[in-house]
Amino acid sequence: MNLVHTILQILFFYNPLVWLANAAVRCAREQAVDETALACLGPEAAEYSNTLIDIAEIAHARPSLSLRLIGVVESQRVLASRIEHIINHPFPSSARLGTTGGLVVIIAAVILLPMARGQTPNTQTNQFGKSMKVAEAIEPGFGKAMEGIIGFVTDKSARPCGNVYIADSLGEFGDAVTTDARGRFRLQAMPSEEKTWIAYSPQLRAMGMFNVSADDQGRVVRVVLEYGEALVQGRIIKPNGKGLDDRRVEFVITTNQGQVFCLQSDRRTDRFGNYGGNIPCGPGLTVQARPAEGSDTERKYISKPVSLTDNQSFVPMPILIVWPGAKQRL
Repeated sequence: MNLVHTILQILFFYNPLVWLANAAVRCAREQAVDETALACLGPEAAEYSNTLIDIAEIAHARPSLSLRLIGVVESQRVLASRIEHIINHPFPSSARLGTTGGLVVIIAAVILLPMARGQTPNTQTNQFGKSMKVAEAIEPGFGKAMEGIIGFVTDKSARPCGNVYIADSLGEFGDAVTTDARGRFRLQAMPSEEKTWIAYSPQLRAMGMFNVSADDQGRVVRVVLEYGEALVQGRIIKPNGKGLDDRRVEFVITTNQGQVFCLQSDRRTDRFGNYGGNIPCGPGLTVQARPAEGSDTERKYISKPVSLTDNQSFVPMPILIVWPGAKQRL
């Protein structure tokens, strides 16, 4: 522990508070050593102060840098303070903490630990869409109305991220909600069914996803920009080989924990059935594509899953054949 204090004092030598704190710690440590020695000496404890004086006299009589590192001779004022403390306080009978000291520690823990827990919202589990109480994540003024969904966005190091777009569709960021400098946002008029939202930071080129519904009114969601950004392209065709045109495409992204996020693209398929868009990409994710519009039969079709990797910039999707009036085919 003494080594740690010395290293900190070297690193922060320019800060006078570090020097004051280090001096206070050294003084308290020397007093603790004195009381432990007095408890161990028992009947011979009365000679302990004389021993300190004798050691100090020897050290000053033979100046040496190594001797100056001994706590006894660091400062005459400190030595006098230690001897005065020994004289004015009764000799301790034991070096143990004691019942009173133990009760003080327990009471302090009962009071301080709950306070510390309530002040550390970033220690919550790193799951997208994890709901938390407003008081644990947002300061009182921001969520006062308790309307809609309140949330905050952080990077993987739990640092708040400002200017992050929050949208319910890929690519539609022109009118999207943006986070403030502390990473906070609010979503109004939530639908009754669960819906996937995307958080996108152009500066970091990072994305996060979360699912919320009207049942989450008045609660806080934490969104982590956990994933990178990748361009996905594919094609949807009819059994005759012609493209299924003018359809919006929905990307179904599944994590290795089984969480499912459904994100719609703002682009429609062209006359050849081609589609594309930018999606979250990272290890442990798989993506599938399916028509988001059209007949009920068309929307039943979904492509084979494609595994995503880290630092992947392009994701080619397998061709999806939509066969109206038939059973689902992959």
